[in-house]
Amino acid sequence: MRRRLSSILVAGVLTIATAVFGAVPASAADPWTVTPGGPFRINGGGFSLTDNSTGTQVGCTTWSLSGQFKSGSGLPGYDIGRLFASSTFSGCAAPLGMTFAVTMGGTWRIDALGYQSPGGMTSGTITNGGMRFSGPLCSFTLSGGIIPITYSNNNAEMRFDVGSSSAISGVSGCFGLISNGDRTTLRFGSGFVVPPQIITHP
Repeated sequence: MRRRLSSILVAGVLTIATAVFGAVPASAADPWTVTPGGPFRINGGGFSLTDNSTGTQVGCTTWSLSGQFKSGSGLPGYDIGRLFASSTFSGCAAPLGMTFAVTMGGTWRIDALGYQSPGGMTSGTITNGGMRFSGPLCSFTLSGGIIPITYSNNNAEMRFDVGSSSAISGVSGCFGLISNGDRTTLRFGSGFVVPPQIITHP
């Protein structure tokens, strides 16, 4: 009797949760299809990093992210693609004449989390493996963070939501405008994936 009562209670809770929160989005473990997959680049303009404590902003005019998607059907959304350290950032500068060469480190993992059809829109995240900002007047490191994204099959556009990153470390110079332990906010402008990819979920 107790086992039956527990089953009824669990079923009731699940029913209420579905009614309140709506249908559960496609899980990262569900099967996805990517065509053609393989190597790609995302070309875009505008990137900024903001030190949340001081308000100091580092901006880059253009960037080009290189990566690779898995190819085929029956794919997990988790780690469906990656971005590589061969990605490039140009025109990166901050106040007081600070300029930077920006490099990506670690693994930048792309996870597909939800799919909207019609519309062909995939939502997901990029979990970044860190970045190094190096310059003659200021250098520092970010060790990781997460950036929400959406990708459209219609025009191959990838949009980036406001992302966050781990605390700044390895600061050298920077005139006190960027400090160890400060948290950051990351903003990318939208970019276009070349060659275009078709990402679908049943």
